[in-house]
Amino acid sequence: MTVPMAPRALALLASISLAACSSPPPPAAPAPQPPPAAAPAAPVAGSVVITLVGTNDVHGRIDSLPILGGYLANLRAVRGDDGVVVVDAGDMFQGTLESNLAEGVPMVLGYDALRYDAVTLGNHEFDYGPVGPSSTPRGKSDDPRGALKARAKEAGFPFLTANIVDGATDRPLDFPNFHPTALLTKKDGVKIGLIGISTEDTPKTTIAINFAGLKVLPPADVVKTRAAELRKQGANLVVVIAHAGGKCLTYGDDDQSCDEKQEIMRLAEAIPEGTVDAIVAGHTHDGMANRVHGTPIIESFSYGKDFGRIDFTFDAASHALKKTDILPPTPLKTDVAYLGKPVVPDEALAAKLKHFTDDSRALKESLLGVELATPLTRDHGHESPLGNLFADMLLRSRPNAQVGMMNGGGLRSDLPAGPLHYGSLFEAMPFDNRLAVVHLTGADLRRIVVDNLESSHGIASWAGIRVLAECAGDKLMVKMQKTTGKGGTAGGGGLIADGDRITLVTSDFIALGGDNVVVPPNSVTFEDELLRDAFETQLRGLAGHPLSSGALYDPGHRRVVYPGERPVHCKP
Repeated sequence: MTVPMAPRALALLASISLAACSSPPPPAAPAPQPPPAAAPAAPVAGSVVITLVGTNDVHGRIDSLPILGGYLANLRAVRGDDGVVVVDAGDMFQGTLESNLAEGVPMVLGYDALRYDAVTLGNHEFDYGPVGPSSTPRGKSDDPRGALKARAKEAGFPFLTANIVDGATDRPLDFPNFHPTALLTKKDGVKIGLIGISTEDTPKTTIAINFAGLKVLPPADVVKTRAAELRKQGANLVVVIAHAGGKCLTYGDDDQSCDEKQEIMRLAEAIPEGTVDAIVAGHTHDGMANRVHGTPIIESFSYGKDFGRIDFTFDAASHALKKTDILPPTPLKTDVAYLGKPVVPDEALAAKLKHFTDDSRALKESLLGVELATPLTRDHGHESPLGNLFADMLLRSRPNAQVGMMNGGGLRSDLPAGPLHYGSLFEAMPFDNRLAVVHLTGADLRRIVVDNLESSHGIASWAGIRVLAECAGDKLMVKMQKTTGKGGTAGGGGLIADGDRITLVTSDFIALGGDNVVVPPNSVTFEDELLRDAFETQLRGLAGHPLSSGALYDPGHRRVVYPGERPVHCKP
């Protein structure tokens, strides 16, 4: 398949679409995990072994694909070509210059070369919007799902989505190469059914206009219905590919260390045991190799650094499932052996993808003229130096604004110490979100602050105010102290009253209701400038003035002070 690179102005990098900034970034370093389990013994006579390989949240890291190809080659040498099933649990395309400048084309080429069997939709699959440089429709002829449809049409594997449906009819999406399920025939005639599921948060973690006209159905009933259909069609094994995930502290045949509030946990608990035989999860950028309500679940962190694996042993005659072996996520490395053979990256695939890397290299390596004295780290759930920097730059970009707000889900990568390259800024803020100016009252702003503190969405970083929150009985009381200058810690500016008129500068994602933020009707002005471009301008203006973590975040004098941990729950 040959697909021309999408035309785009490098200044706009209009390859990303969306403000889906709110899907979770990688968490802090995971808790210690047990060492990977040894590979299961070879199958005994009279049995058939089929291996399921799962990836998730690769986010355009095309450099990982040739390495994965080396592992798959070793696995197929043991199992046979028809003894391996490869699937992806969503958020494939968006996140790097290499992928975004071509609207995901290299990821489709790579997945085709690696012989993926199916993928499901992540919330970021809607990021690119129409085909071409704009990430949202600018005219009636623009299709808000144009780029996504183009990638699906080019792919040699199906895009599965059973619970994202037409909003008017609740019928499956009538897009090229989109299906609710797939039924594969694999080794010795074993039939494997696949169901695609997306997170219920998709409408809130995507630019609303790109998702308009669609609906996300609660997944449990959809899974039960589709699994029953696949069983009737002869499926010996049913696997859910879900862009919904969990958070667990350890791997194993139980879920005792897993957060029961996470979406994939709720799904596994809501369906009768045995409805499906496995789930490949994603979205939370965590690692899982656990059984939940009897269902094996794997999730493999993010950014193409790991893959998940489950081995299924069937009776050769009846095709009845006899045994399931769940392996912890396998890190992708090139200096190791896998299944008794060295891992050799797929050179042909690397050559096929090389020009995408070459096309982005000059822009990626260009210097912004500013030096970082220390790394500027991010944190999805807590105040961070990077979040404060982005909030400050938002506020400085619009001199008439009093408050800047950056959502925690928009922080995608730390900025490394040393001379800052454009590529590092891009990976820290890979979304084509536009600036939005919101006119509201102090009471409106207070509601946004409280809602964020009481939610599990990414923490809001603030500039122009310092937030002081405390519990009064069962109610969270918030004071918003104006800060001097454009930073977020120096006080002396007085408190914002409910009747004050406030101008807030943020992203179009937030202004359009992302992270469940509510702004007054007809209060928003959307601008053409991208946040990333505004940040680039601000950073270039800081040339000769080194930035450091300590100047942006003081743990002893935080910009946002609240009781306990978020989400904050006040008890009488």
